[in-house]
Amino acid sequence: MYMKRNCFKHTLKGILLLVLVMFTLPAEAKIFERSEQRVDTLVKKRSLKERLTPNMITFQYAGNIAWCSVGVGWESLSKRSLTEALIGYVPSHHTTQSLTTVTLRQYYTPWEVEIPLPFITKGNLNFRPLTAGILVNAVLFDGDFWMREPTSHYGGEYYRFTTRVRLAFSLGQRLTYEFPEHWKSWGESAELYYDFSANELSIISAVPNQRISISDILSLGFGARWKF
Repeated sequence: MYMKRNCFKHTLKGILLLVLVMFTLPAEAKIFERSEQRVDTLVKKRSLKERLTPNMITFQYAGNIAWCSVGVGWESLSKRSLTEALIGYVPSHHTTQSLTTVTLRQYYTPWEVEIPLPFITKGNLNFRPLTAGILVNAVLFDGDFWMREPTSHYGGEYYRFTTRVRLAFSLGQRLTYEFPEHWKSWGESAELYYDFSANELSIISAVPNQRISISDILSLGFGARWKF
């Protein structure tokens, strides 16, 4: 257990260092190509149906929302904002019984960096060194999780928080391959990402308790997206 936790800490330090390095990149790091005026024009031309129709599919493993999750997403035309809705599953060997969860998540990405592809002449590879997110996760169809503590639990005045819904915050990175023109019939792009997340209850618990380390409250999740 100690070696596993120590390895996790070193991995976290390495990723955080990478994020700090990316913050110091010079100005030539690629900012999103579409100007704000161009995006505003495109948004005005989109119909309500186009705005409400998802443009990507997401699959995620772990990450503070479920054992595995699948859902849809809406990426803005500027590519800076991403909204997702996911359904998750937790098998019974992780808890007393299997659980179903639902997650609503909002991401923001300040910029992206284009990575040269010397061996691939078509398509673009983009790296997003910082993706900040906020999410709400809820457990469905299980009476052991409640919005308001039942009176059977110490008169309903012991915990004073909901066990059904959690608010969490995340930081991560994304690697996106934009398909070349002759692949567009298959979709727009494919993406791999990871997130470190922590929910509000863990953060509040860690503030007065020095025994709780950052590795105790963080959860690591990996995922893939296909934009169509």
